[in-house]
Amino acid sequence: MYRAQFVLLALGSCGDQEDTARPCGEGTHWEGGACVLDGETDSETDSETDTDADTDVDTDSDADTGVECSPCKGSFTIENNFDLENFALCGSSTGSVSLADQDWVASFHFPCFTTVGTHLNIQGNDALTTLELPSLTTVGDTLDIHNNTVLTGFELSSLTTTGDDLDIYNNDALTKIDLPSLTTVGGKLSLRDNTVLTSFDLSSLTIVNNNLGIEDNTALTSFDLSSLTNVDDNLGIESNAALTSFDLSSLTIVRGYTNILNNDALTSFDLPSLTGVAGNLGIKRNDTLTSPGLSSLRTVGGRLSMENNTALTSLDLPSLTTVGEYLHINENDALTSLDMPSLTIVRDYVDIRDNASLTSLDMPSLPAVGGYLVIRDNASLASVDLSSLTNVGGHLSIQLNDALTSVDGLSKLESVKGNVTVANCASLCQSDAEAFVAGLAVGGKVSVYGNGRDRSDCE
Repeated sequence: MYRAQFVLLALGSCGDQEDTARPCGEGTHWEGGACVLDGETDSETDSETDTDADTDVDTDSDADTGVECSPCKGSFTIENNFDLENFALCGSSTGSVSLADQDWVASFHFPCFTTVGTHLNIQGNDALTTLELPSLTTVGDTLDIHNNTVLTGFELSSLTTTGDDLDIYNNDALTKIDLPSLTTVGGKLSLRDNTVLTSFDLSSLTIVNNNLGIEDNTALTSFDLSSLTNVDDNLGIESNAALTSFDLSSLTIVRGYTNILNNDALTSFDLPSLTGVAGNLGIKRNDTLTSPGLSSLRTVGGRLSMENNTALTSLDLPSLTTVGEYLHINENDALTSLDMPSLTIVRDYVDIRDNASLTSLDMPSLPAVGGYLVIRDNASLASVDLSSLTNVGGHLSIQLNDALTSVDGLSKLESVKGNVTVANCASLCQSDAEAFVAGLAVGGKVSVYGNGRDRSDCE
């Protein structure tokens, strides 16, 4: 009984309705194209109706709008048909609206509703297939749409602002998210665990005032956030197994960390406007990624890590000047070149290791490394350009780089605060390694051994 009565209410529209007798719920009756509560009268109709049909064009304003759509005070928690009848008469709410764990609701369609004062919560409704609030412009606090197992899509085409978080997650049948008018999310934006979601369009969104997380959407192939300029906390694009592309072309600043991780089908991405990441930047375990586009990136406030991207062939960061903590480039099996021509500051260590195809390493402007410097297990590395480097604040380790023939690219290095190890570089003459180390002021132990085994021309 509840389901049948709800569908009748929900299908009321703001347009003209045929004013014929229809069944309504207990305590309501059909009037002016909609179910209204008993005892309500249309005073406007009573006072304005003209008996002369030839001269009276608009005899009932409610008939034109279908439902009255009056502003309402307070909050609505919808748990039965009576709650729906009350809600159906409102065009806005000063408080919250909640439809939660109601498995008798198949459709939530209120075309005249414009504003939610605080929270809008649509969750755990196992029969809900349709969510339509096409006139809704503002949610004053959080908007939650989650754990609706058969919801395939929703209509929120006029929504411009959420005052706090926007969370859309665990909707197992949701295939598309379209919020074309949304410009501002006042808190975090989380889109996660929507297992059949293939795409989403938030192309008008400019600001997210907290975290942005796009995670564990296994069927997601693309998304559009092309107008987004600022993320005021962390950005995570993680574990979207089918993701091949995304548009964040206007993004300039992330005020927390940025992680792009475990996106197995992502072959490339371009963040052409991104100039700064205030926290860590991690690009890891993207198995088909060949080239990240970070041409404008100047500053990483925390750690910069590029790890286990097995198809990555080149890493070019032409504008990067500063890494606030450490720099990690590890286990990128196809990486052939690493170019950071403008890098001048690394406040902690630099670790370049286990990149089997890496042939060249170029950081020609870097004058000092705050922590240790490790260049190790890069079997194809033939040349190193650290031609401005004068000081290493920790240990120096150059080991197991079988193709390295010279350390001339470190010719200006003067001091190493910790230990120095140059070992097992098969193409580097032992005598050249010893001469290099002899010219350094070393604060710890010196180990030079096992070099030059593949060279017959060494002294």
